[in-house]
Amino acid sequence: MRRFQPLSVVLLLPALLLLAGAPGCGKKDETPPPKKQGGEPNANKGKGEVEPAGKGATEGDQTELASDGWGTLTGTVVYDGTPPEPKKIDMSSNKDNQGCHAGASEKEVVDQTWLVNKDNKGVENVIVFLKAPEGKFFKIKPEDLTAKSEIKLDQPHCAFRPHVFTHFAQYYDKEEQDLKRSGQVIKVINDAKFNHNTKWAGSVAKNPGNDKTLTPNDTYVIKDLKADLKTPVTFQCNIHPWMRATCWVFDHPYSARTDGDGKFTLKNVPAGVELTVVAWHEASPEFSPAAPWKVTVTKGEEKKLDLKVKTK
Repeated sequence: MRRFQPLSVVLLLPALLLLAGAPGCGKKDETPPPKKQGGEPNANKGKGEVEPAGKGATEGDQTELASDGWGTLTGTVVYDGTPPEPKKIDMSSNKDNQGCHAGASEKEVVDQTWLVNKDNKGVENVIVFLKAPEGKFFKIKPEDLTAKSEIKLDQPHCAFRPHVFTHFAQYYDKEEQDLKRSGQVIKVINDAKFNHNTKWAGSVAKNPGNDKTLTPNDTYVIKDLKADLKTPVTFQCNIHPWMRATCWVFDHPYSARTDGDGKFTLKNVPAGVELTVVAWHEASPEFSPAAPWKVTVTKGEEKKLDLKVKTK
């Protein structure tokens, strides 16, 4: 996966703050690990350049960001102008070509970098999340504190579903002054009628990664990823090398991926305090209005944050 630079979005009120080889696939050392995506988003940096982002996740002694309750952030990310047409992926030389296409949706056989709804220009696969100030951690609603749930990363044909996603892996325990597991895990599924080799890697220090070959109907649970706001975890399949997915790993539950209509929802966000919101898209595009963006949500309020995006 090529290296993308995330783009920071911090809001102007009241706009948006915001896999090693399998049989027939070759040896493990013949396929390089996924390229790592780095850096704190920065609208003024070019592709491939990294803006230092400090620690990247909550570490060491922290203080809780004051808040007086909970609210909701919702919004839509739309494409500004005429969006690019997704290019069809050439799978003809692959031994699983027929299986890759049999029953696959249109999204599974094209480059998924830009998936834009033709009716409302909503952009799919934008990650929207909150970022705590340096030295602070978010107060989390008790029922959201431990997310004992599964995130499913499926491979029914020859594309990862979803293409991008978020994972609430850890949270900051103020009593122990340390990160603890949330209980949420990633379940990788092979629903195809042929093998997939799933390889993943993030930063060497936090998420060095692993790889597993999954036979048809096989699954594997990833439960040891660490929160990292500088480097996402990238997934690939060596058997079907066009397959890519990206996961951002957080120490809080305040993140979302835009759906097929470009819509997102962040539930139970801290209220009564200024929040920094970040938006990321794998193509390092331009968001508008221009950064920085911040927002404050009133207790019990549902606040709408809308954003436009386009290629550079």
